[in-house]
Amino acid sequence: MKQAGRIIFEGVLATRFWIRTLDLEKDIADTRALILARSERKWGAIPIVAQYKVDERLSFVYLVVAQVDALRIKDGSGAIYYASPERLEEVTKLRDEMAKDVLAGMESGRFDEVVPIEEKEEGKRLD
Repeated sequence: MKQAGRIIFEGVLATRFWIRTLDLEKDIADTRALILARSERKWGAIPIVAQYKVDERLSFVYLVVAQVDALRIKDGSGAIYYASPERLEEVTKLRDEMAKDVLAGMESGRFDEVVPIEEKEEGKRLD
């Protein structure tokens, strides 16, 4: 069965939910460490562009942008696409277009500093 859809979210609680659900806590912790490394850094915006294969029939393809300070997630938003293998290329293209826009905005001079973070493999949960 061909299927695809998306969930758009914004706000602190929704961002925290999706960070936990998609096992992205380490990305948040790594960003907090970067913030704490220099006293002039007060907060950061983290775009997380990734995908998670649930099983042979379903994948999540997502863009999450979290605003983080040294203590917590302050705000965030994102788009979570889900798709069967037949529609995966289509939703990946949509997500990538959205991610390019977000990254272009971040590099446009709006931020004092842009710190690239190494690309990571999808997390593996043991539960």
